[in-house]
Amino acid sequence: MKARGLEHLVLLFSRDNESSATYQTALLAYHDVYGQQSTPYMVFGNIHDFDDGLHVSHQLVNEDRIDGILATSDEVAAGVIKGYEDSGKKCPYIIGQEHLLVGQLLKLPTIDHKSYFLGKLAFKQALSETISQEVLISEFLPQDN
Repeated sequence: MKARGLEHLVLLFSRDNESSATYQTALLAYHDVYGQQSTPYMVFGNIHDFDDGLHVSHQLVNEDRIDGILATSDEVAAGVIKGYEDSGKKCPYIIGQEHLLVGQLLKLPTIDHKSYFLGKLAFKQALSETISQEVLISEFLPQDN
């Protein structure tokens, strides 16, 4: 997002809790990229699905400075996009997560966390008699938006 020159970012989280590991990791990454003194333009928690994305979009459309949104999932991103469309305003650059079908159909940029493969590994580990560790690397997929 920084490479695109975006500076007024909205971060959408599934948890509404600043003590969550996901929240803290995301903010650490934000500070690594944008600098320790900077903060996201807006942060929302408890955003889980299309309807939550649509609902939060009603607040976002009134903020003209927003130039980028990191959604909790492709489904949430689709709800945000729908809200912007309904308002008649152009949606800022938005990135989803999870590489879901809805994101693929909308050609959304997304972060693939390899959730399906993670589930397979978890099941394999549960059935195994030995403990092992696997590293899965998330991948940014810059679809044409």
